[in-house]
Amino acid sequence: MLTTNRYYRGEALGLLYSRSSVKNHLELSELANLYMDLEQKLKAALSELKASREMYDCLVGERDDYETEIRSLDCTVGTKETKRMTDAIHVRMSRAGHRDSPRSERGGCQDLQSGPDLPYGFLGFSPGPRGFKGPRLSQGYYTVLEYLNEKGPCWSLLRIELFAYQHNRFLSDAKGKDADVIFIGDSILQALEHTEVWNQWFAPLHCLNFSIYKDLTQNVLWRVRNGELDHVDPKVIVLHVGTNNVDNSAEEISEGILEIIRTIREKHPNVYIVLPSLLPRGQYPNALREKNIKINELLKEKVANINKVEMVFIDKGFVQNDGSISHHDMHDYLIPTNAACRKAFEPIYDLLQQILSEGEIEKDLTPSE
Repeated sequence: MLTTNRYYRGEALGLLYSRSSVKNHLELSELANLYMDLEQKLKAALSELKASREMYDCLVGERDDYETEIRSLDCTVGTKETKRMTDAIHVRMSRAGHRDSPRSERGGCQDLQSGPDLPYGFLGFSPGPRGFKGPRLSQGYYTVLEYLNEKGPCWSLLRIELFAYQHNRFLSDAKGKDADVIFIGDSILQALEHTEVWNQWFAPLHCLNFSIYKDLTQNVLWRVRNGELDHVDPKVIVLHVGTNNVDNSAEEISEGILEIIRTIREKHPNVYIVLPSLLPRGQYPNALREKNIKINELLKEKVANINKVEMVFIDKGFVQNDGSISHHDMHDYLIPTNAACRKAFEPIYDLLQQILSEGEIEKDLTPSE
């Protein structure tokens, strides 16, 4: 509209400044009539602009009124929606047959009366609110119900259903099958189960795979605490988790992994625990790759003197001389391809064969970095 105004005004001024040339073609009266016509159009355009501005101000006012009303309603609706989601979690997860954790384990959340405490991380793939401190952080997870009670609803129940389905399937497998080796962890191990390497090397060793895509340390800790290892008696447990905890520090992640190890050891005092190192990630050097390196270093130091805990470095050969990772090894620069799984997990396979065949293994047989 402003462009239109400038056009009319410019046209009028242009005609005035070129009066001497216009006189050769038009009478002065005709020029005056043209000027008046343009002036009327300009006034109409200005009037239209004023009306539009008034309409704009009116709409802004209505928007502000709606925002105020929405904020007011959100307090009430949000509370009701939180209760609906909380009730739905109780109903859908009650099939797993879990009891509530003690209140001390829930960080003093007094609003939860029944049903299990699910790990918050499996919904949003994050460790919980930034700056969170207290018992839940040391335990390694912040529960969904606690988050709903404090922050309100923010997800679909679909992920809860998917997590419940996978968890219940693992519980069923644990009760119905004998396994010498349990793989438990994140998408790295989950992807391994769908490769030729798994069928050729690990399936014949009587392995079960309890790994979930994008799982976090707190999720695995919750699953271990809630029955996935209660009805099995494996000789070896292979644990790989931590690369998805992108919002945690290397120290927090390593402590979370150690907490999982302690929990596993409480349930299975004599089991061997094998820790594959975290793989490098990202096509080029980056902060997450450096963090994984630090996690590996921390774990190597902390598990060195823990009986029957073996850390195996499986990250050799992924980073090229220029610091990049080839898409032939990782299509998404995170999860190994079929060929890369053979390269990465061969030392794991060799170690498992030794443990299963000998029953005991000396520390000096552990694959070295």
